This record gives sequence, structure tokens and C-alpha cells, in this order.
Amino acid sequence: MIIKECSDLKFMYMDESGKNIITQKSQSVFIYGGMILDKDNVYNALSDFKVIYQQNRNAIKKKLNDKITTEDKANKIHEMIGHFEFHAVEMFNPLRDKIKGGKVLKENPWKYCSIEQRFKVIHDILIKITPYIDKIYMFKVDKVSFIQYCSENGLTPKDALVDDSMIDFIIDEYSSWLKENGRKGAIVPDRLDSVIRDSFVNKIRTTCPESFWTEPIIVESYSNAFIQIIDIITYCYYMIYTNANTKPNFKAIQNVYNKHIKNIIIEKDLVEFLNKCN
Repeated sequence: MIIKECSDLKFMYMDESGKNIITQKSQSVFIYGGMILDKDNVYNALSDFKVIYQQNRNAIKKKLNDKITTEDKANKIHEMIGHFEFHAVEMFNPLRDKIKGGKVLKENPWKYCSIEQRFKVIHDILIKITPYIDKIYMFKVDKVSFIQYCSENGLTPKDALVDDSMIDFIIDEYSSWLKENGRKGAIVPDRLDSVIRDSFVNKIRTTCPESFWTEPIIVESYSNAFIQIIDIITYCYYMIYTNANTKPNFKAIQNVYNKHIKNIIIEKDLVEFLNKCN
């Protein structure tokens, strides 16, 4: 498909929280956040983001240079901020390093920043970027309600069924919004596994070829400003929705959510969508 009217393009940047709700006992809700931006707002939004990004990367680099005194200092600093990004899990949990097999793969650079510094970054980003955003969707499904839906409809609850249903849901909602506004659009998610990517491609191809670019434009979060922004927003929403008040920094996250995020969120429930389709 060739999209001829570039001025009509809308991009929905996406990130998820709480995947595999059926097989993971610790997960009670699966959420896919979607942030829609107009092509014409991208340059200004990126320009504002880059200022905040560079200021904070330089500030953290200076802190690391002052605090780290080991012989492999240069390599350690490079490992910590080589792919520097505003990643919500790291920012809100600064003592959590990236660990695999009991070995620290990457030390969290945010541990060298105070809570005031970390949350100032969040405030600055949201204040600067939210005026450029058209809409923010939270596509959600609760484990209990999905299992009940499956029971009532003779289905076996599986993670693959959740994923496929969620993809149908996202495409249906976004396609309807695009058509209502006479626009064409593309989905830009964080890196996906091949099965989910193929499912997106097949659903887009069979349901709305006139509204969508036929393949999701998949990116790495560290290289895309808007994925980092929707990651922060989705994480905050997830924490508030699940009332994770025992987690570190919950009160501060709650304040950020109520001040900057709550009033721009549109909630969409998967089970309600599925019931309408029956």
C-alpha cells in the first residue's frame, strides 16, 4: 500500500505492561498504551525532547564520572549510558540493575540520581510533550474478566488468545478513529517478537488496508523518543490501575499521574469490545 497524502498521516506509538496474564501468576492486567501524534507535530516534539534528553544524559554522565573510581571506569560508563534512554522501570526503580543468570549485565545509571532529579525529568517531558499529543489510549484487559469471558463463550484462556484479541481490538479502535477523522496511520510499537509482529501484519492486511500502513514500524526504545514517552505514561497508568502502593516511589508516581496523565487518558476495555462483537 502506498500512502499518498503524507499530510494526513497519524502515528500511534505503542508500549505494553503486564504481558502473559494467563500464565504469569503475578500479572493481573495486560495494558497496551497507544500515543497518537500528527506528522506535523513530530519535529517540534522531538526538538523539545532532545533538549531534555541531552541535558540529563550529560548530567548523569558527569555524576558517573565523579562517583565511579574503578580502573575500568570508561568502559563502565559507556555500558551504562551507551544506549541511554528514559525507561520507566529503570527510572522508578533506580536500584534495579539488568541481571541475567545472576550476573549484572548493565548497572542502572539512575541510582546516582536523587528522587527529585528523576521526577523532574518526568515532569519536564510531560509538560513539554503532552501539548503535541492527539490522543492517548490505554487498551486493557483484566485476567479475571477475560477468564470469565472465555468460560461464558466456551473458549480456553491462553496468552496467545489474549494477544490476538488485543491486536484485533487495537486495530479496530485505531482504524475507526482514523476513518472518522479522514486520516491514514501507522502503528509504531517497541520491539516485538515475531509471532506478535506477524499477527499485527495479518490483521491489518485483512481488516483495514485503506487506513493503515500494512506493517508495524518496529523500533528499539532507546532510539525513539516517543516510545520512551509512552513507556513512561503506560508504566504510570499500570501502577495506578493496579494500586501498586507497596512499590517504590508509588506516591510520587501517583502525583505525576494525577497532574499530567489522568485527564488525557482514554480507557478501552478488551472484554467490553469482545462482548460487543458477539
